[in-house]
Amino acid sequence: MSASLFSVFGVLALLVAPVGFYSVIALDIEGRRREFGLRAALGASSSGIVRLIVGGGVRLAAGGVLLAVALAWMLAPWIESLLFGVTGRDVPVFAGVAAILLAAGAGASVPPAVRAARIGPSEALREE
Repeated sequence: MSASLFSVFGVLALLVAPVGFYSVIALDIEGRRREFGLRAALGASSSGIVRLIVGGGVRLAAGGVLLAVALAWMLAPWIESLLFGVTGRDVPVFAGVAAILLAAGAGASVPPAVRAARIGPSEALREE
């Protein structure tokens, strides 16, 4: 029963985490709107702006994943009694979860990046 509850809450967290990450990236993009307009005015390509934003999002997600993996690795012995068929420090499970979370972070940063790449220079520079 406990393992099932952990699984359900894990799946819910995996669904909610990208939404929160998307919100953080979108808020950051909105605050830097003039910067991206200026970059576009100076000749930056749309793909370059998208790469810049997604790269920053992936770095942010990687930092969070590294911190979470380190914390989970330290706390693994306390949940081993609830696990079935794996140890608390099963490396393939850790690697798989880290890869899924990194992919979710990258995917969540793409829509705000595309929206920022569509910002016109004149539109962004006219705002106060």
